Amino acid sequence: MTEDIKKLKKMSFFSYLSDEELIAVKDIIKVEEHPAGAVVFDEGVDGHTLHVIKAGEVKVTKKDPEGKEQVLTLLKEGDIFGEMSFLDGRPHSATITAVHSSKILKIEKTDFDNFVESHPKAAYKIMKTIVFQVDSIVRRMNSTYVDMLSYMFGRRRF
Repeated sequence: MTEDIKKLKKMSFFSYLSDEELIAVKDIIKVEEHPAGAVVFDEGVDGHTLHVIKAGEVKVTKKDPEGKEQVLTLLKEGDIFGEMSFLDGRPHSATITAVHSSKILKIEKTDFDNFVESHPKAAYKIMKTIVFQVDSIVRRMNSTYVDMLSYMFGRRRF
């Protein structure tokens, strides 16, 4: 097993793949480096790429109605972003900016679609991992929303 495959296997996103599947998926991964402060992509821009943070940290931001940037979350090694545009083809819903110098693995949708044909089991595992990550985000948002309502309105029911 090569050093690159060993490194991929240690990343939580790829940990469910077998060595053979990792060798195959390595062929569709591109590596991109972003210095601190660099914008990876802007909200509203078309995108069809899944990003996995190999090293570094990025922030996810949206502009409020007054145009002020609001930080939604920070993502670190092993986290993914761009998954919604990757899945549904719609423009990015937030801006991603490198907080620290970051190394990001990219999988283009067209490359993944071809990968699905030749490696359906590995593709299923990757999609399942994406779904689990999206589910985690939604559950965290639901919890935050309920906490916010509780804070704003106390125990009052609607």
